[in-house]
Amino acid sequence: MAIQEHVQSLVERYPVLEVNQSQIEETYHLFMKTIQSGGTIYMCGNGGSYSDGQHIVGELLKSFDKKRELNSRITEKLVSEYAEEGRYLADNLEAGIDSMVLGSQDAFAYAFSNDVDANLVFAQDLLTRGTEKDTLLCLSSSGNSKNVKYAAMIGKMIGMNVILLSGQQQGTIGEYTNCNILVPETETYKIQELHLPIYHCLCLAVEDSLF
Repeated sequence: MAIQEHVQSLVERYPVLEVNQSQIEETYHLFMKTIQSGGTIYMCGNGGSYSDGQHIVGELLKSFDKKRELNSRITEKLVSEYAEEGRYLADNLEAGIDSMVLGSQDAFAYAFSNDVDANLVFAQDLLTRGTEKDTLLCLSSSGNSKNVKYAAMIGKMIGMNVILLSGQQQGTIGEYTNCNILVPETETYKIQELHLPIYHCLCLAVEDSLF
């Protein structure tokens, strides 16, 4: 199914998101460009948005809606090197999509927060790992989260794609992004309720294209 069909299905279920169609499709293309170039999709956010980032990574690292077979080269190598156990690995492991949530390494996050500045944890993480092949998805219901903004600034400096998933007002983070998906709500919980079907749509479309 093409991205347009996935987005159309999304809009049929959530008509209020019709205004976001083109930005969701653009985000899909940025994700695909990153994946096909061997890059990583990074997420950052606070509270519920941090949890949403973990949710997205969970959908990308393993199968979401369909079985993801390993490619034949990996399967053959596993069987060649490990025989019966290699076959078990090949039959049960799945092809994943490289992704992670910034600040998810607790020892680093707490140490940097204590020693330097908690507002710079995401930025430090991305500065160390990020490349121009990558994409950063910023999740912020306000669009103004200072630590997310600093990560977006680093992402822009590195030359990666930076995307904001936020509410009706893009806030300061939108100044440093390539694409802004601004759902038509202003209350935090209502914004987050609309974020979930959007990122599920993106995960479905990416998985459909790759597997």
